[in-house]
Amino acid sequence: MNSRKKGLKIKNMFILFALIPLFSAIIILAVSSYNIMVKNLEENTKEELKLAVKSLREYYAYELINSYDLKDGFLEYDTSYIDELSDIGIDFTIFKEKVRFMTTIKDSSGKRIEGTNVSDDIWEIVGKKQQDYYAQNVSVNGIDYYVYYTPLLDNDTVKGMAFAGKPATMIKSAKQHIVVNVLIASLILAFVFTILAIVLAKLVSDPLKQAAIEIQKISNGETDVKVNKKTIIVETQDILEAINSLGRTLNETISGVKEKVFVLTESAGKLNDSSNVAKVTISDLDGAANEIANGAGIQAEEVSSSASSLSNMLLNIENIGMSIQATNIQTEEMHRQSDIVIREFDKLIDSIMNSKDELFTINEKMKKVYGAVETVVKAAQQINNIADQTNLLSLNASIEAARAGEAGKGFAVVASEISNLSTESNSSAEEIRTIMDTLSIETKDAANLIVEMSETMSKQVENSEQSRHALEILVKAIELTNQNVNAVKEGSDKVQDLCKNLNDSINSLSTISEENAASAQETSAGITQMNETVGEINNMSDELNNLAINLGQLTDYFQI
Repeated sequence: MNSRKKGLKIKNMFILFALIPLFSAIIILAVSSYNIMVKNLEENTKEELKLAVKSLREYYAYELINSYDLKDGFLEYDTSYIDELSDIGIDFTIFKEKVRFMTTIKDSSGKRIEGTNVSDDIWEIVGKKQQDYYAQNVSVNGIDYYVYYTPLLDNDTVKGMAFAGKPATMIKSAKQHIVVNVLIASLILAFVFTILAIVLAKLVSDPLKQAAIEIQKISNGETDVKVNKKTIIVETQDILEAINSLGRTLNETISGVKEKVFVLTESAGKLNDSSNVAKVTISDLDGAANEIANGAGIQAEEVSSSASSLSNMLLNIENIGMSIQATNIQTEEMHRQSDIVIREFDKLIDSIMNSKDELFTINEKMKKVYGAVETVVKAAQQINNIADQTNLLSLNASIEAARAGEAGKGFAVVASEISNLSTESNSSAEEIRTIMDTLSIETKDAANLIVEMSETMSKQVENSEQSRHALEILVKAIELTNQNVNAVKEGSDKVQDLCKNLNDSINSLSTISEENAASAQETSAGITQMNETVGEINNMSDELNNLAINLGQLTDYFQI
């Protein structure tokens, strides 16, 4: 057997080319999902703190503007409201100017950190410039916070600030939870698709591996081949059935050829024996002709003996002709069986070409998938357009709420939230477009892989055509054998004609015995010519026997 060839197995190649783009897509999807989730988490945290601090500001700003329950021109100290709000996991603080007046933040002893100042940088932005301030990882009482400050106004005068903050550890914990969830989902996807890839690869490679083994048996001369593997892939199953059919046909053909070779060898032997008998008979005729020349008294008896021997020779020559005719029929049968084998190879090549057509169909479907991705991208663009329209409606609603004055404040908050949701929808649509672009690239890579598999099948077609060429060479050898058999038959017919002519001459000799002396010389010359012809027949029979031996050696390569 041949040593195992080095290279990538089709099973491993199928798994490799399936998993590389798959894992790449999963990694990209996981990273994209994590970034989107983290971004949304931070944006939601910002919006949550913004809503919380504005709710706190609106609650206390109403008292400042309307001078309700004020003490020393500022709010009355009452932490019940901010304590109630802090149950949602957010800390609140009311500043009197830059000093913490009321707060839910406590130190390690459990005491509220009231009376402490905010940093000058924050007071510069919020207190003096009257702007909102949002930041991450701002240290408050030694703990990092996500913070949101907003000025607390009495008309246009800054009386203090409202603060809402969430510990950074909570955000970090949420991010870690996102990482764990994304990793778990990615591992599950990778595991499921890996199992699917292995199963599909096994379904494809196992039958092809068995087919390769059986074809190798045929190339080694074994004709008793049978593929027992079954596959759900129609083209692969057609290949397996074609190999089984090829094995059966080849087995029957080689068996028939071997039988015909045996008959041909036996006929050649008979032809050789008959030619030897003819040589002996002609020698006897030559002796008889000499005796006729020496003595006319015994001419009639010798002519009768020669006539009897010549009749036997004619009978043997007729038998040789029948054997040659049978040999000719067998060689034609061998030619017909070889044509059947070539047609089976043609079916095998057609089956592989059909597989290439199926790959082309799969490639077309991949193009449709690419078209579907383009449709999703267009849908994402429509979401962007809808978000823009929603944002415009929110702006109009804000304008109408401003016109409504005090009665429209609540509606203004709702309009602001709608605007924020519109912005988030726009951002999500952009993320969808990015992911779809990545999927489009992976789809193109899969289409390129299908093209490579089509090239592999083209090589299989080339190998099958080489095997077919080898069978065509065998057919030509059979045709040459048939030609040689026909040549032997022509020689046999010539000998038969000569023997008939000689028989006529002997009959003439028996009726004109008085001219026996003159005819004896002519008879001796005719016998000499006949001896040469019989020698040619003997040589032809040897050639026919050699051809039969060579054909037997060719068929012995195949094991029945």
